[in-house]
Amino acid sequence: MSTKYQWKDVWLLASIAMAENSNDANSSGTHKKLVKSSPDLAKLKNIEHVISAGDYIDRSTFTVDELTIGIKKLLDGEFIEIENDYLKTTRKTNEYYDKEMGDRKHISIKTALRIFEQLLDVKSN
Repeated sequence: MSTKYQWKDVWLLASIAMAENSNDANSSGTHKKLVKSSPDLAKLKNIEHVISAGDYIDRSTFTVDELTIGIKKLLDGEFIEIENDYLKTTRKTNEYYDKEMGDRKHISIKTALRIFEQLLDVKSN
């Protein structure tokens, strides 16, 4: 049986992809409090970057459940991996994304989200 992905999984995958290329996160107190509330999340060195990227993309903050359940689902689907305590997209995800990007150098966040929706087979609203 295949996993049913939802919009929040698309949002999380896009946030992880965005955080992968970030060297600086301006994490708010809310982000830090959220991370401290979950020892599993606190182990991830770039989790605050992921949360900040998610806030930027959707103007809202992930819940602990959205993060922990979403990370597990994306790991199980081999869309992300954890390497040296960093969340990152897998080769499978990157190859799909690059194929969909084609020759374009830049795309909007909306278009990037659409690519991740297609990858996870999530229907747009």
